[in-house]
Amino acid sequence: MRYFLLGQHPYFKSAFRLMDQKQKVDLAWICADGFYKIPKNLVITVDRDETAAFPDIITSPILLLSTLLLKVAFMFGGSIYSRDVILIDPKEQESRQYHIVLLETIRPGSALWKVRDLFLIDHKGEQEIVASQDLVESILRRGAKGISLKEIQLPIKEDQDV
Repeated sequence: MRYFLLGQHPYFKSAFRLMDQKQKVDLAWICADGFYKIPKNLVITVDRDETAAFPDIITSPILLLSTLLLKVAFMFGGSIYSRDVILIDPKEQESRQYHIVLLETIRPGSALWKVRDLFLIDHKGEQEIVASQDLVESILRRGAKGISLKEIQLPIKEDQDV
C-alpha cells in the first residue's frame, strides 16, 4: 500500500488566513482529553486573496477538513471526531462549512497503518497528515481543491498481525 502526506497547497497558506480562531478555539483543546471543550458549532472569519478559493484542507493554525474530505474519510470507515465550523469571508460575502477533526496519531512500526486510511504521524519533528493511496484517489476523483500530496515510505512490518 502506498501512502501520501496530505497537506494544504503552499499558495493557500498565504492567500487564505483564519482571523479570529484564537478567541474561539484553544489549540490545547485539540486532543483526546480536551476536544469536548470545543463548541459543536463555530463561526470563524477568514481573510483571503481575491483569487483564492476555499481549499478543501486547512492545516494551520488548526486542522480543518472540508465536508467533501470528511465524507470521503467516513466512506473508508474512519472514526473521526469532529466539530462543525462555518468559515465566513465578509469581503466576498461567501461562506463554507468545515470540520475541526481529531485524528489518531500512529507511532512508527505500528500495525495500525494497515487498517487506517487517514491518520497523523510524527515526521521530521512535525505532525503530518497521512492518507492511503485509495483515500487520495477518491479525494482527487471528487475534484478537491487546495491540497498538496507527497508520497512517503512508511516502515511497515509486514509480519505484524493487526
